[in-house]
Amino acid sequence: MLANSHPGTEIHLTPQDEGSVVDQEAIKNAEAKIADVQSALDDAQRVLKAAEPAQETVAISEDLYTWAGVKRGAKVGSDLGVAMFLTATKSSESTVFNVQTNLSGGTILVSGVARLTNGPSKFTLAVTGGTGKYANARGYVNVRGMSGNKTNLDFHLLP
Repeated sequence: MLANSHPGTEIHLTPQDEGSVVDQEAIKNAEAKIADVQSALDDAQRVLKAAEPAQETVAISEDLYTWAGVKRGAKVGSDLGVAMFLTATKSSESTVFNVQTNLSGGTILVSGVARLTNGPSKFTLAVTGGTGKYANARGYVNVRGMSGNKTNLDFHLLP
């Protein structure tokens, strides 16, 4: 007798010898166990699907300004880069950033992996180099999401 199971899997229930009668209660118990296993497999697939690689890349292009409190000041540069979403769950995404910040006198290169959460995120990326007066720059940048799709970048360069 063939019981219902996960596609591609066959479970055969056979009597111990030709003369015995199949125990209907044993078959029901086996089918219930198969249903439990199928349910557990379905749950595991839902969890894995929620953590599947997002595999999406987004371009970053922003103008950079000084700020005095809530008042925007002069434009000081721009940035250009990519954000590649690695994995995503319902509450967060792991993202790789590679960004070139263009300022007067040179550029600052920033990269790293950050976990973005629902709502404003806060994370730190590495300063990995630069050009011009920022040649061979090292340090870090604190990134803080703000309301209205605004982002605060606080650069900390080593001497």
